[in-house]
Amino acid sequence: MAATHSERMAAQGSASPIANGSDTRDRYAAAGLSDRCRLRHVENTYIRPVTDLELVTSIDPNGANATRTANAVADHWFDLSGPRDTLYMPNANHIGVGAATADGVVYITVNLC
Repeated sequence: MAATHSERMAAQGSASPIANGSDTRDRYAAAGLSDRCRLRHVENTYIRPVTDLELVTSIDPNGANATRTANAVADHWFDLSGPRDTLYMPNANHIGVGAATADGVVYITVNLC
């Protein structure tokens, strides 16, 4: 799911939760994960929407190798409270990561469940 979304973002040339007419909810539903990936908020007060379970971004690696590019993306996400909270979601047991390139730009998707 993450790899396909990254490929679609690369094809459209834009990092976005919407690519090829499909949004996060559509992808989780098509993969049969909408009901399975029902993660509770840390205070256990509500079930998170699947839109909270996906991160997308793009980066121009500017000649950096794959490790440096991945580190730059991780650093970016961990510097921002929203993505950092998503990555530290305590009750997520599965992660999917996808990456695709187009015109020298890397498009990355992370899906949690």
